[in-house]
Amino acid sequence: IAFMKVMVNWFRSREFATLVGVNVLVGFGGSMLGTMPLALLVVRWGWRLPLSIVAAFSLALAVLNWALVRDDPHELGLPGIGEMDPDSRPNSSDSAAGIHKWSLVKDAFMTWRCTPTVWKVSVISMLVWGGYQAFQVLWAGPYLIHVHDKGPVAAGASLWLLSVGGGPGALLAGFVSDKLLRARRPFLIAGISGTALA
Repeated sequence: IAFMKVMVNWFRSREFATLVGVNVLVGFGGSMLGTMPLALLVVRWGWRLPLSIVAAFSLALAVLNWALVRDDPHELGLPGIGEMDPDSRPNSSDSAAGIHKWSLVKDAFMTWRCTPTVWKVSVISMLVWGGYQAFQVLWAGPYLIHVHDKGPVAAGASLWLLSVGGGPGALLAGFVSDKLLRARRPFLIAGISGTALA
């Protein structure tokens, strides 16, 4: 969500789906590293060293993010995306200037509670990503190991394939939605239908 907030302030709305695809691809990259590669490291060195490496890498990314990423172009003295491209969304950070943070939280909660579109997106996300993540993260590994007698590395390799398809698929879907179809609804309907059928 934080990435999407920054994205709205820095990029044109017609680039939104592609950038969401990039975000999902990066997330699946983490999933890929957390399956077979992590299993190989754990088999070789145990849990402590691989998780220490992940923690150090995460800390380094957090420091780089804090040092380099800005919420809004105005923080760097640059024009906002709404000023550069009038067809794009207006810069939302201007309207929020000077408003108390708790007021923003309350307004966000009321918007979430009272807006049917937000509920639709929340339910779709829960059904699609909730099921997928529950399967990949929680159940699939133990299922493959205990029911099908696969070793941790072989189970990790099977889970790795889920990420190999998911990440590039999201990037491709975003690109086609932005550049070829220039529409969101057909991809949402196709994606939800495909997930429901699967």
